[in-house]
Amino acid sequence: MKKILLPLLAMTAMSTADATPFNGFYLGAQAGIAKRITTTSLSNQTLTVNNSTITEVDYNKKNRSTGFVYGLMGGYGRNLSGLYVGGELGVNFSQNNKTQTQSVLGTNGSTYSVKTQYKHGPALVFAPRVGAVFANSYLAYARLGLSVSRDQIQNYDVTTGNNFSSSKKTKLTFVPGVGVEKDFGNHMLLRLEYNYNTGSQLSADSTGVYQAKQNMKYSAHALKLGVAWQF
Repeated sequence: MKKILLPLLAMTAMSTADATPFNGFYLGAQAGIAKRITTTSLSNQTLTVNNSTITEVDYNKKNRSTGFVYGLMGGYGRNLSGLYVGGELGVNFSQNNKTQTQSVLGTNGSTYSVKTQYKHGPALVFAPRVGAVFANSYLAYARLGLSVSRDQIQNYDVTTGNNFSSSKKTKLTFVPGVGVEKDFGNHMLLRLEYNYNTGSQLSADSTGVYQAKQNMKYSAHALKLGVAWQF
């Protein structure tokens, strides 16, 4: 009898523990808005016109734009008597690729227009999470995320539309955040989360008639609503 009862009691205890809110694996999706802060700078600029080289004035400008962000996430967590620890993997997509056009003023009064675009590729994110469970169905947490994405900078001659320089690199950025989750029972979780992407910078050297070092860096604030299924 003991050989039968002990395994049954153990299974019951495990089942009870797993029934505690915020325990186990989960899968879900999230979407929201992101405000990106983009800084564009041009330096070491020269423009050759009629075999004459003109030195351009350095350019530096900061712009802000808002776009839609969305993605999928999945992870695992444990509710240890009110202390929550876990980890999450996700993939995020952004519709907030910023294009900027700037008129560069030369020392002789000439102008030259350059269009620069920063494309932030799909991002794979890993984030340890730690938090506290309160009122038995709410979780307040902090996350320390790392994001890996393939980003690209492209520069165009506004007059001709020709792409005269570009650079594409894999970038690693730090994405901390905070959030609140609600357990509605029936394995359903709802979350509201804020995170901040510290951003990265890309550079490209243009060649030809117009020469310059093109730099573009960004950071982003994001507010997202997510829903997940816990199992």
